[in-house]
Amino acid sequence: MRGEYPKEMDGFLEKHSTMISTSFILLMSVITIVLMVYGKSVFLPAIIALVIWFLINDITENIQRFTVAGYHMPRKVAMSIGLILLAFFAIRITRIFYVASWGLVDQAPVYYQNLGALLDRIPDSFWATIAAMFPTSNEAQFTSDIERTFGLTTNYFATYISAVAVNVPYIISQSGLILIYVIFLLLEQNTFAAKLDNMFPDPRRRSEVETILASIKQQIQKFVSVKSFLSLLTGVVSFGVMWVFGLDFAIVWAILIFLLYFIPYIGPIIAVTFPILTAALQFGELSPVLGLLTALVVIHMVVGYVIEPWLMGGSLGISPFVVLISLAIFGTIWGITGMFLSVPLVIILIIVLSHFDSTRAVAILLSGDGRVYGVAEDETLEQDSIQ
Repeated sequence: MRGEYPKEMDGFLEKHSTMISTSFILLMSVITIVLMVYGKSVFLPAIIALVIWFLINDITENIQRFTVAGYHMPRKVAMSIGLILLAFFAIRITRIFYVASWGLVDQAPVYYQNLGALLDRIPDSFWATIAAMFPTSNEAQFTSDIERTFGLTTNYFATYISAVAVNVPYIISQSGLILIYVIFLLLEQNTFAAKLDNMFPDPRRRSEVETILASIKQQIQKFVSVKSFLSLLTGVVSFGVMWVFGLDFAIVWAILIFLLYFIPYIGPIIAVTFPILTAALQFGELSPVLGLLTALVVIHMVVGYVIEPWLMGGSLGISPFVVLISLAIFGTIWGITGMFLSVPLVIILIIVLSHFDSTRAVAILLSGDGRVYGVAEDETLEQDSIQ
């Protein structure tokens, strides 16, 4: 009969279910990457707005936990305080970076002279050893090339900082768009529960979706809370060390260390690079540079390898290799913002995949130790429940 479902298809689908699931995942991955590349101007502000919206609600819940004589602060009041705090810190940080960018441009000539003095203090034997590694170059030519390279790098750095300062109006315009998205999310969040009830009238399926959302919230809150505390700790201690050394723009580099700590592995390395380069350009001597480098590395090692595993439970729930791959992919597509968002997005992906039998194996493969945190074994979404 025309239009009748062939019974032979049941056996085919059952036999090749793994291959079909894998092909579907690969297809969706390709489509997602294409949308991320060509829809960057649309999706990136929206995702940043979602992150800020989540952060506002997290701050609101933390404020409400404080009680005075058994009195809990109303949610609207707590949310208003959270919004004021976020706006205050955002404005202050923006102003600090804007002023510092022009300060770096003004200091560029002095830094260039100090760089020359630093190069002059390096023993000739060092240059001779390096030049010997390149038989086609003589020592004098090699030293000249090094000095010219440092000079070009310094000029490029000053030019880049100037470009950032000039593009501040564009950054502000993007911030305005993100702010609009956040406002609408806050206005509509009270309707999410009703929408969920209407989307999933079946209580079992609605419960499964609520479990996914609760797992996502739990893991993202854990990541954001612990990372925020560790980032603040690292930034404050690093600022103290840089202040003792008398480093220029110490508050700027401390804020940068705080922000970049959210990027696993490579974030702290990038964060330390800026104050070390500044120290080399400011002091023109090796001793303070090596001393500052040692202090900052020790701080990051203690926080990253001792305190963070203790607070995070030893793992983010993601394979380190997957973290690096996600950093590379999101960083290539969305730049530094993509690196900030890579870990939370992978956490969400793992939790969602873990709730389906056909994709649970992929979630386990992406996990750090074969376990999907925040999800119980009996909370998986069975295949027969979605057919």
